[in-house]
Amino acid sequence: MKGARLAFVLVFAAFLGSVGCAGQKQVLTPQYTLRVPGFWDVKATAVKYGEPTKVVIGQYGDAVINDGSGAGSAYDSVTADVHVWIYVWPTQASPQEPLEEILVRLSQVPEFALPAHRRVPEQPMECGLFPKAARLGGKTLPALDLVKRPGWRTIVLGGVFDVGLVGVLARVDFEQDAGRYCHNVRNMRTQLQNLLDGLQLGPDKPAPP
Repeated sequence: MKGARLAFVLVFAAFLGSVGCAGQKQVLTPQYTLRVPGFWDVKATAVKYGEPTKVVIGQYGDAVINDGSGAGSAYDSVTADVHVWIYVWPTQASPQEPLEEILVRLSQVPEFALPAHRRVPEQPMECGLFPKAARLGGKTLPALDLVKRPGWRTIVLGGVFDVGLVGVLARVDFEQDAGRYCHNVRNMRTQLQNLLDGLQLGPDKPAPP
């Protein structure tokens, strides 16, 4: 009887372990490892410098929007997908600030249409939100907020790390409805930080338990 109970416990524990592993996927590139929830859609994986890894985060992400306009509203059911691209380029001596260099490089990608974007003014504050920096690799990185109407609400950020110049672009579709627009901006900011929290620069290391 005790043997049967022990066998059941071991099988159940193994089942729980498999569920936990199935809930996450890992993206390996020469410069970084990205760990994301299993239901995020990895559209492309970089294999060399200058190529992007692209991730699409659907409305059922693990962000919790629990403050400000749009919280707990009907907008939850129409949350826009967040599209994120991650780039790494070799570090080069440049007179430009890292974010300016990243913006120049990404402006050459026709899909992003960055030359047609405009900077989001700091005043009045967009959706009542303070300008927000992001965290990556132990650094706090300022974010550049851009918008194209019609088109997209876009965030560009990055910096110089041991692996090279890291640039990240995230965007959602632009919405005319102010409430939906602000809801999507909040979600994009939260999901972008979720992604950066799963981005490990450098050689792969075992995932924490």
